[in-house]
Order: sequence, then structure tokens, then C-alpha cells
Amino acid sequence: RLQGLIPVIFAGLCMFGLLTVGSWYGWRVVGRLAALTVAAVMFLYGIRASTFVVYRHPDTPIEPLVYTQTAPDVPILVDQIEQISINQSRNNRTADDPVGGLTMPLMIDGGGSQHGGEGSLAWPLQWYLRDYRSIRWFDPDTSPTINSEAPMLVLYKPHVTEELRSQLEEEYVKTSEGVFNWWFPEHTDYSDSGAATRGYKAVGAEGVGAVLTWPLNPANWPTLAKYMLYRDLPLELKGREMEVYMRRDVAPGGGGGQAAAIPTESIKADEVLTQPELNSARGMAVDNDGNVYIANSLNHQIVVVGPQGEQLRTIGSLGNGDGQLNEPSGVAVDDNGNVYVADTWNSRVVKFAADGSFIASWGTSTTPFGDSFTDPQTGTTVQRFATDNKGELAANEQNPLGFFGPRNVLVLNDRLYIADTGNSRVVVTDLNGQFIQQFGSRGNAAGQMHEPIGLGKDDQGTLYVGDTWNGRVQAFGRTADGSTEPLPLKTIEVRGWVANTYTDPYIAVAPDGRLWATLGGRNQIAAFDQTQENPRRLKSDPALDAPKGIAFGPNGLYVLSSGRNELLRFNAGLQ
Repeated sequence: RLQGLIPVIFAGLCMFGLLTVGSWYGWRVVGRLAALTVAAVMFLYGIRASTFVVYRHPDTPIEPLVYTQTAPDVPILVDQIEQISINQSRNNRTADDPVGGLTMPLMIDGGGSQHGGEGSLAWPLQWYLRDYRSIRWFDPDTSPTINSEAPMLVLYKPHVTEELRSQLEEEYVKTSEGVFNWWFPEHTDYSDSGAATRGYKAVGAEGVGAVLTWPLNPANWPTLAKYMLYRDLPLELKGREMEVYMRRDVAPGGGGGQAAAIPTESIKADEVLTQPELNSARGMAVDNDGNVYIANSLNHQIVVVGPQGEQLRTIGSLGNGDGQLNEPSGVAVDDNGNVYVADTWNSRVVKFAADGSFIASWGTSTTPFGDSFTDPQTGTTVQRFATDNKGELAANEQNPLGFFGPRNVLVLNDRLYIADTGNSRVVVTDLNGQFIQQFGSRGNAAGQMHEPIGLGKDDQGTLYVGDTWNGRVQAFGRTADGSTEPLPLKTIEVRGWVANTYTDPYIAVAPDGRLWATLGGRNQIAAFDQTQENPRRLKSDPALDAPKGIAFGPNGLYVLSSGRNELLRFNAGLQ
């Protein structure tokens, strides 16, 4: 109450003083004194306001002079980049960079190209870093993956999805985050916070009169006084936030207690086959004679390649009749040469004889799913089918052969294992399609799966399942009657498999028991030791592009470089 009386008392004294001076010297003098007083007060207020805007708030948009402002975190970031770049590339002197220090690769968020550049951090970094020679602009719409060439990344925070964060955690550590730029709150930032905190444009939308009368409303006076005297806004400023990542070998302390970086090595392909003609090839298998069976997905066929790289035959054609296929993704061969195909979008398994003749098919999916496929060459249109059990255990049990986009098959101990990818399970039948068992449901607990694709086996009969979106491989043992245990013997983390991506990685187990896996988003292969620990990454020469299928055979390791439609064979450098 006392604080409220002080302004009243002060106003009363001023009024008394004016009346007294007016009675002594006349009201003309009082008017001049009042005008001089107002001018003096405004002059002093102007000096104070100028001091605030120049010295106290030069980079904070709480002054009406500012529309948008680069935040104080940006110059600090630029200093960090300069220091790291000097440390990394001081000795890399070129004609463009004669003293060194400006050639370090750097990745900066350039905004989504399909969303008008939303989230771009280009300006003012284009100015601050104008002398740098190796800046790559990250586009979350067209290239949402990150390679590890750049020691530093600067990303718009909303673009760092859980999938991207999972990918970054493999080789990067977040060193800082902050505000990139922010705006004076003149628009609708405060429009939902009551009359006292509405933005200028929100009030202005009601007309000029609303703007002129707003300061006269007593309810607005506390907010107005705090702002005019102290630049105290009623709510926090809003702005665009950024996250800064450093590669673990560059970051202070190597990333603290987070997982260590995985070593990367290079291996050279002994053979690169560009024939037969492949079209988005996916899974593959190798028989005992060294023949390679490739699921040539968008040509809707299985291609059989001999040990010397010659094409022996093709199996299947586009359609959903007997012996026809619709985007096959996986293939397996038994000891008699029979071929089993994961006929993905007919949602079934098709069995062929060694000569390619049709034997049987199984799978009960008859529900149309998604868009039909039209062959661009022949114009043939084929509907896709699927049984969507939502990965739920009860629904899976009710539809044991109702598949949803099966991606892979594997023959093990005279049984066929089917990766029913969309239903998050593995289905087991005999080699003639008779149902035996199933295991798995959607989730991330032991024995559960999410988007299983890769299948592998070792000499002990252990089944390996690539649990793709859970970023792991689960190894399952057998019971006394030959059935597969529903809970895994072991779980192997695969860093590089990211949820909600469709790189379709596959796995293989080497004759010595080591697990191998393709990393489609990184264009690499992951290899583990005999204990399925201590992973390392392998880069290929020539480089892989979206690798998918992987298999071992008598002549070495085969990998499908799906992005280049090539089949690579490796023999040396696999230890």
C-alpha cells in the first residue's frame, strides 16, 4: 500500500508546485517550464534508451529498433569453428588457402528444400564463414543422412529427429545448443496471453484505434511501465534454436561417457559385376556350387549368376499368378537346388524348382494394400496385397500365414524361416509351406521385433534375425524338438540401423561364425568378431551405394550395391 501511495503523493506535490508557481509568475511561464521539463525528460530518456540499445541489448531483440537479430551464441560458435578448423587443417595449404586452416569439412543446416528452406541456418554463417572452402549444406528433405567426413555439424533443432539423433550418436557428440536468431515480439507471440501481453500486430489487426487506445487502458499500464523503463517483456523471447555436434575424435574428451566410435577400415573388391542388369536388387543367397541368386526387385525376378559371373537364368515375371512375382526382396536355396522367394507385395512365399519351374506358393494375404505397381516398360499393373496384423501377438496367431510385405527367407534344418516384416515376426514352415511355428511381435523387449528383415544362420543352427528398427540382431537357439526358442540367446547392437528408415539392411554369418551386416544409410558394412562383439566398419573400393543383400559363398563375400546396381565380391581383407 505504501508503494502505491508514493506516486500519488509525488503527483500531488507536483500539482501543488505548479499551482504555486502559476500564482507567482503567471501561467505562460508555467507552460514554458512544463515544456522544457518534458523536453529534458525525453532527452534523458533518449540517452538512456540509446545506451540500452547500443551497450546493454545490442544482440537481444527487445528493442523496437530490432526486427530480427542474430543471437549471441552465433559468434561463440564461429570462434569454435575457427579454432577446430585451424587444429584440423592448418597444414592443408592450397592455392585457395595458402596459410591453411580453412579446408576443414563443415556441415550446416541449409533448410528443407521441399519446405521453402524452412530451418535454414545459412545466414549469417555464409558471411562469417565466407572464406571456408568445404561447407556442405544439409537438406533434411533430400539427404536426411549424415556422413562422418565433417568434424562439426550445425543443425536446426527441429530437424534433429529421433532417427537422425540415433545416427549422430554413432560418431558425434552434441557439444552445445543455443539460439541461432530471434525476433522482436511484434506479431502474435503473445496473443494467447491476455490483453496485457498482446503483440503489436495482434492489436493492430483490430484497427488503428485499438493501437492508440491500448496505452490508455489501466490494465495495460503495469506491462507498459516495465517495458518503457526496463525493457522487461512479459514473456520469454522466442527464436530458432540450433544444435552443434562434433565428431568424437575432435570433441573435448572424445564424447565423455558415451559409446566409443567404431573403427572404419577399407577393403577392395576382387570383382565388380555390372551384368546381369539389376534394378533395385535386395536380398540374395549363394548355393554350395557358388551360384548367386539375386532378388532383382523392380524387375520382378530372381537372377541366377554363375561362379564366374555369367548369368545362368532368370526366374519369375511381374504378376500375382503361379510363378509370378511382385517386387521380391529375399531368396533362399535348399540342398536340392529348390529356390524360395519372399514375394514381398504378393505377400507370400513362392517355391521354384532348380530349373525355375513353379512348384508352390503359400501365404493367405488377399487384402489390397497401398498403390498398385505399373511396369514402366510393359504398362502391366499389379495390385499389392498384405495382411496387416499391426504386429500384435493375438492377430499374428489368428493369421499364421497372413503376411505383410515379407522381406526375406532362410532355409535352416529343413525348415523355412520367413521374415514377415510388416507384422514384426518370423514365421516358420516346412519346405512345402506347412505352418510350424511363429515368434515375435511388435516392440523392443527381448524376442520382440520391429521391421525384421535380415536372416542368417551359423554352423550350430543358431538363427540370427535383423531387428532393423530396434537397431539390433537377435540370435535365437533351438529346443530339443528343433523348434526355435522364442527368447534370444544374445542381442547384438548394430549402430547404423535407424528406426523409420527404409534402407532395408541384410545380414550374413561367415563360415567362422562372425556376423556381418549392411549399413545402407552409411554405404558401409559392419563386421563383428567371433563373439559378435567389437564391431568395425568397412568401406569398399569401389564405394558402395545403398548396400542391401549380403551373403557368403565358396568364392568369398558378396554384397549388392543396390544404388549402383552392382554385385561386388570380396575375398581378401575379410579377416
